[in-house]
Amino acid sequence: ARTLADTINTVYAQGPGAQREILLNAPVSTQDIYASDGEVVVRIKTANGDFDAVAPTIAAISASNFNLTQNEKKTGLFRVTVTAVQNGDQVEVEISD
Repeated sequence: ARTLADTINTVYAQGPGAQREILLNAPVSTQDIYASDGEVVVRIKTANGDFDAVAPTIAAISASNFNLTQNEKKTGLFRVTVTAVQNGDQVEVEISD
Protein backbone atom coordinates (compact mmCIF):
# COMPACT_ATOMS: atom_id res chain seq x y z
CA ALA A 1 0.00 0.00 0.00
CA ARG A 2 2.78 2.41 0.94
CA THR A 3 4.75 1.91 -2.29
CA LEU A 4 1.73 2.59 -4.48
CA ALA A 5 0.58 5.56 -2.35
CA ASP A 6 4.07 7.13 -2.40
CA THR A 7 4.24 6.72 -6.18
CA ILE A 8 0.80 8.31 -6.59
CA ASN A 9 1.86 11.26 -4.42
CA THR A 10 5.17 11.73 -6.29
CA VAL A 11 3.53 11.71 -9.72
CA TYR A 12 0.78 14.04 -8.53
CA ALA A 13 3.33 16.52 -7.14
CA GLN A 14 5.26 16.54 -10.44
CA GLY A 15 2.15 17.62 -12.35
CA PRO A 16 0.49 16.81 -15.67
CA GLY A 17 2.50 14.53 -17.92
CA ALA A 18 4.46 12.94 -15.10
CA GLN A 19 4.49 9.17 -15.17
CA ARG A 20 6.08 6.41 -13.16
CA GLU A 21 6.00 2.66 -13.50
CA ILE A 22 6.44 0.41 -10.49
CA LEU A 23 6.49 -3.29 -9.79
CA LEU A 24 4.21 -4.61 -7.07
CA ASN A 25 4.56 -8.02 -5.51
CA ALA A 26 1.30 -9.44 -4.17
CA PRO A 27 1.44 -12.64 -2.12
CA VAL A 28 -1.06 -15.42 -2.76
CA SER A 29 -2.99 -14.31 0.34
CA THR A 30 -3.79 -10.91 -1.24
CA GLN A 31 -7.56 -10.53 -1.52
CA ASP A 32 -7.80 -7.01 -2.97
CA ILE A 33 -5.73 -3.97 -3.99
CA TYR A 34 -7.56 -0.74 -4.73
CA ALA A 35 -7.11 3.04 -4.73
CA SER A 36 -9.94 5.51 -4.15
CA ASP A 37 -11.09 8.33 -1.89
CA GLY A 38 -7.57 9.45 -0.98
CA GLU A 39 -6.16 6.09 0.03
CA VAL A 40 -4.63 2.87 -1.22
CA VAL A 41 -5.85 -0.34 0.40
CA VAL A 42 -4.29 -3.79 0.24
CA ARG A 43 -6.46 -6.50 1.81
CA ILE A 44 -4.66 -9.67 2.86
CA LYS A 45 -6.24 -12.83 4.23
CA THR A 46 -4.60 -14.05 7.44
CA ALA A 47 -5.28 -16.90 9.84
CA ASN A 48 -7.13 -14.40 12.06
CA GLY A 49 -9.24 -12.88 9.28
CA ASP A 50 -8.72 -10.11 6.74
CA PHE A 51 -6.09 -7.43 7.33
CA ASP A 52 -6.31 -4.06 5.54
CA ALA A 53 -3.03 -2.22 4.96
CA VAL A 54 -4.01 1.40 4.22
CA ALA A 55 -1.85 4.31 3.06
CA PRO A 56 -3.16 7.87 2.47
CA THR A 57 -2.63 9.89 -0.70
CA ILE A 58 -2.70 13.63 -1.39
CA ALA A 59 -3.71 13.10 -5.01
CA ALA A 60 -7.14 13.09 -6.55
CA ILE A 61 -7.37 9.55 -7.89
CA SER A 62 -9.41 9.43 -11.09
CA ALA A 63 -9.35 5.64 -11.24
CA SER A 64 -12.26 5.12 -8.88
CA ASN A 65 -12.66 1.61 -10.29
CA PHE A 66 -8.95 0.89 -9.98
CA ASN A 67 -9.01 -2.56 -8.50
CA LEU A 68 -6.19 -4.93 -9.36
CA THR A 69 -8.09 -8.00 -8.27
CA GLN A 70 -11.59 -7.12 -9.45
CA ASN A 71 -11.73 -9.21 -12.63
CA GLU A 72 -8.99 -11.70 -11.94
CA LYS A 73 -6.99 -12.37 -8.82
CA LYS A 74 -3.48 -11.07 -9.42
CA THR A 75 -0.64 -12.42 -7.36
CA GLY A 76 3.10 -12.38 -7.77
CA LEU A 77 5.03 -9.60 -9.44
CA PHE A 78 3.19 -7.23 -11.79
CA ARG A 79 3.61 -3.75 -13.28
CA VAL A 80 1.49 -0.69 -12.45
CA THR A 81 1.69 2.65 -14.28
CA VAL A 82 0.75 5.90 -12.52
CA THR A 83 0.20 9.03 -14.67
CA ALA A 84 -0.71 12.63 -13.73
CA VAL A 85 -3.32 14.19 -16.03
CA GLN A 86 -4.95 17.62 -16.24
CA ASN A 87 -8.70 17.58 -15.65
CA GLY A 88 -10.03 21.12 -15.96
CA ASP A 89 -8.34 23.08 -13.20
CA GLN A 90 -7.33 19.96 -11.24
CA VAL A 91 -4.54 17.44 -11.57
CA GLU A 92 -5.65 13.84 -11.18
CA VAL A 93 -3.80 10.55 -11.15
CA GLU A 94 -4.64 7.66 -13.46
CA ILE A 95 -3.51 4.16 -12.55
CA SER A 96 -3.35 1.25 -14.95
CA ASP A 97 -2.03 -2.26 -14.87
